[in-house]
Amino acid sequence: CFLYCLLFPDDEAIPVKDLIILWKLDGIIQEARHSHQANCYGEEILHVLLKHGLIHFEGDHHIRMHDVIRETVSQLGRENGYVEQPEKYFDNDIPFEYLLAKFGRRISLMNNTVKEELRASPSHECFSTSTLLLRGNRHMRTISEEFFCCVQMLRVLDLSFTRIIILPQSISSLFYLRSLLLVGCGHLEKIQHISSLEMLEILDAS
Repeated sequence: CFLYCLLFPDDEAIPVKDLIILWKLDGIIQEARHSHQANCYGEEILHVLLKHGLIHFEGDHHIRMHDVIRETVSQLGRENGYVEQPEKYFDNDIPFEYLLAKFGRRISLMNNTVKEELRASPSHECFSTSTLLLRGNRHMRTISEEFFCCVQMLRVLDLSFTRIIILPQSISSLFYLRSLLLVGCGHLEKIQHISSLEMLEILDAS
């Protein structure tokens, strides 16, 4: 649960509510069967982390990881499949499947510089990726039709505050998806191709 904090940008406070929801939907708090129970477990965990000096509370029910602690555990995070990808990887043409294959299960590209089109080759399947956080990539307008065929084990997908216009049909192959976040997607014309997502618990398009 502590390492999950590495997925949030180091210069932003982490909303406690969002963090606990992600813990639950990504299967980290497996004992929780509903949101209230997850909140109780989550609050207990946060108080343990606070007691040990690993995080500190920061107004309006947000937390932040101490900078020194973050630097110390970042390598441990990478070894356990938690990656906040540096911005420099999107200054060139390194394909997205390279990032998926190299960096594993939980990937955050929040507030990054993903190019206008998010694409990957269907021949590069990355079944281990369970979490993909693309929130705040305001240059991203389209997702290639085959992209989601590469990450069919996704549980959490956050496309909030991007400029996407449509969802590709391949999103219908994300049978294990539990959370689809489309907050602030003002250019999205309609939500489609999700009727097959039987495990979906949260759809937020506010």
